[in-house]
This record gives sequence, C-alpha cells and structure tokens, in this order.
Amino acid sequence: MTTIELLRWNVKGISNKTKRYKIITHLKSLESDVAMLQETYLKNTEAVKLRKRLDKDGRYIIIPGFLHKIKCTLVNVNAPNIGQAKFLPRLNFFLDFSADPIVIGGDFNLVSDPAVDRSR
Repeated sequence: MTTIELLRWNVKGISNKTKRYKIITHLKSLESDVAMLQETYLKNTEAVKLRKRLDKDGRYIIIPGFLHKIKCTLVNVNAPNIGQAKFLPRLNFFLDFSADPIVIGGDFNLVSDPAVDRSR
C-alpha cells in the first residue's frame, strides 16, 4: 500500500508576494504529496482558475486527479466558524461525487470542548 503525505495549513493570506514565496519554499522543503491550504484570501484575479471547482461560498474546492498513479478526488474544506451543524451534512455530497477514492481534508473548525477551545 502506498503512503500519502498530506498536510493542511491555515496560511491566513498569501496575497503578499513575500509571504507567498516563504510559504511555497517551506512547503517544498516538507516534501508532502498534497498541501491543503486554508484562508488563502486570494484575489479574484488569482483565483479565477479555481473558480469552477469552488462552491459558491468558497468553503471547499474539488480537484480530481492522480496520486501515485491512483485516480482520486481531493476535497479541501474550510468550514465556517459558526453554523457547522448546517455545513457538515453538506459534506455527504462528496461521497456520491466520484466512484474513485476521495481524500477529504482541511479545517473543519470543530472543537471537542467549546468552553476550553473558544477563540480569545
């Protein structure tokens, strides 16, 4: 069985050229197979190539392709901070999306104990 190295990173914006260069350089050094980035805050002109694969709210992107010569679909999720109960059932859609293996990752904004994990 093939191992896939996958990482997720909330980059909090990559529109700045210097920050984008540093992030890309760091990602290359990690040598992962897949890097799922959240909160990129790409401008419309930068994201135009991805638009047809994004949902209308920009909460996920679907990318069909190959990993280690295995046809699969990658789904990168950035769930909302509030309203997860309404958002998460929408993810069932991906189970019917493809007969190929599906890799779903990202930031689901879930906490095990809201009293302990709430944002400050």
